[in-house]
Amino acid sequence: MSLNQQVVQSLRKLELLLEREFVALKTQDLDDFDTIQQQKAPILRFFSESAFFASGATDGPADQAKAPTPDIPEDLTQQPNTKDGHTGPLTPELTELARHCQTLHRRNEILINRKLEAVRGALQALQSPAHSREVEVYDRLGKLAGGHSVKRPIDR
Repeated sequence: MSLNQQVVQSLRKLELLLEREFVALKTQDLDDFDTIQQQKAPILRFFSESAFFASGATDGPADQAKAPTPDIPEDLTQQPNTKDGHTGPLTPELTELARHCQTLHRRNEILINRKLEAVRGALQALQSPAHSREVEVYDRLGKLAGGHSVKRPIDR
């Protein structure tokens, strides 16, 4: 199997995993998400070690929860030197698959970041000292726990 075929096959697998990852993130299925990460690791390692994606650059911050995906080379018209020293044009299929996988990765990254921000906001609200002062607790008779009574309108 040629390097070009291996890359296309790996990109197809990555595409399917990124789609499954998105579903797992939406449904908050962390077990499936962890399984997907383990399946993505060898594919990403292949890309980081291949001549196609020699830069190994990442799209997100270093502390990102997901494994990074490689960037697409800027010049998509020529394949980098392979082990046998030949260069050749990248196929449109490979270019389209790589761009699609990059888009899926960014979509998943945005979803993860939004979920993290929501969790951080909830934690901040719960930990805020002002939060405990604003909460009013009522007893069984409808009176404030601090001894204040609540005036209810009379239904007529």
